[in-house]
Amino acid sequence: MGGGNDDGGLDVKRWNTLYPNYINSKKTVQEGRRIGLANCVEHPHPAEMAKVCEFLKIPHVLEMDKAYPRALKVWSDSPMPEELLVLF
Repeated sequence: MGGGNDDGGLDVKRWNTLYPNYINSKKTVQEGRRIGLANCVEHPHPAEMAKVCEFLKIPHVLEMDKAYPRALKVWSDSPMPEELLVLF
C-alpha cells in the first residue's frame, strides 16, 4: 500500500483506475471527462493526484508509463502525457 510505484505486492489489476482526463475541466465528455465541470480542475497532474491520495490515506499506485486509452495525441507530441493513476 502507499504511494509511488511501490504496490507492496498487492494485486493492482483489480483496483479502480483514475485517469487525469476524468477530472480535467478542459476536456469534454467526448474527450473523457467523467464528472461535472464544477468538480473538475484544470490540467490535473498524476503526481498531484498521488499527493492527494497520500493526504487522504488512500492506497494508490502511480503508473507513469501508462496512457489514457482515448488519448489522440502521440506521446512525443504531447506536452504532458496522460499518465495513469491506479486507486484502491
